[in-house]
Amino acid sequence: MRISTNTIYQLSSSQMTALQEKISQTSQQASTGKKVMTPQDDPVGSAKLLEAKQAISINDQYAVNRNALKYTIGIANVALNGVQDVMQSMNEQIVSLGNGTLSNSNRQSIALTMQSQLDHLVSLSKTKAAPQLNLFGIGFPITIGVGFLMLSINMPYWSTPIINSLDMGIQMIRQATATLAS
Repeated sequence: MRISTNTIYQLSSSQMTALQEKISQTSQQASTGKKVMTPQDDPVGSAKLLEAKQAISINDQYAVNRNALKYTIGIANVALNGVQDVMQSMNEQIVSLGNGTLSNSNRQSIALTMQSQLDHLVSLSKTKAAPQLNLFGIGFPITIGVGFLMLSINMPYWSTPIINSLDMGIQMIRQATATLAS
């Protein structure tokens, strides 16, 4: 078999071009810190990356929902503590009305105090966690009930993405540990 100078030149040239492309790709990966630049570089890795991003997005939404619920529960707790305080004060006022030595002006003063406390109770009953979310109105319990119903319906479908994201995290930790150990 005859090998000409032209053939040797073409083989060398194509090998150098291929090596330059690999160097360019490796340089780009090193500069960006990303192994997968395009989905065609690693289709399986790209699919796993997409699943991980979706899992992170779901977890971020859970965090936002948890914070909103903590805020709402905090507001409800403050309102209910206020109701408890007002009711205790009203109870004390009612007990003091049973005292036979009170004058009419004292009774009238207690009545005015109780009226203002009743007004305060009404204002506490209108406590809102958001402009459209009255905590003690009929809409809030229905909204919470529908929310829990939707969670119970959708929960079985969330198990697979959650398990996959946990498995991916464990695999990434194992790979990093294996890389550091070698």
